[in-house]
Amino acid sequence: MRLFKCPEDNGKIGKIMECIEYTALLNINSTQADVKRSCEDAIRYKMGRIVPLQMYLPYVMEFLKGSSVKVVQGSTTDVYTKAEHLNLVEQGIKLGCCEIDMLSRLPLFFDKKYDEFQEEVHEVYKLTSGYHIPLKLIIETGYLTDEEKILISRLGLDAGATFIKTCTGMRKGRGTLHDILLLKDAFGERIKIKASGGIASLEDAYTMLQAGADRVAIRGLAVKQLRELGYVAA
Repeated sequence: MRLFKCPEDNGKIGKIMECIEYTALLNINSTQADVKRSCEDAIRYKMGRIVPLQMYLPYVMEFLKGSSVKVVQGSTTDVYTKAEHLNLVEQGIKLGCCEIDMLSRLPLFFDKKYDEFQEEVHEVYKLTSGYHIPLKLIIETGYLTDEEKILISRLGLDAGATFIKTCTGMRKGRGTLHDILLLKDAFGERIKIKASGGIASLEDAYTMLQAGADRVAIRGLAVKQLRELGYVAA
């Protein structure tokens, strides 16, 4: 492993970009100018997906129309009731989101209310699956032991989640190589993983993908690296 260089690593970086979910738009202080710039970066570098704040979904959808960049609805679960969350998910789907990120209700998990935990995940799954849209469940690994990471992932997968996402990146914890290897070892080909939280470089993203992650979330530092490398998407 070595640091990436351009143009010799352009092909490898291009493959990474296909697996990227750009999450700079989730900053709570993002202005419309920030969102526009992030959308332009996603198009310029041919990133696979972008994840905006809920309020910017219509703007991002319109801006990216005709591009190859797809839009993911970010997590809203923990600040809404179940009914409100389902309504927001349906709104996101109707706007054109290709996937839904759902935050686990950790209080239910820690209270061992596993049936209630799974019921909520399954309700969202029933809605998304009707549109053939994958559901990604965020487990916030920073609050969990290894045993809990495996258990909460099993509950989520059994309830219909397609992906397990490590963290929101806004709270305790970060995406780690250990957690990718842990989940792949526990679930093998059954699981798809989104590595998220503190992944600051292209080399970090590449390592996560090589370890078994299917998607990687990046923010501004990785885009700064792309600019400094002079990377030009094919």
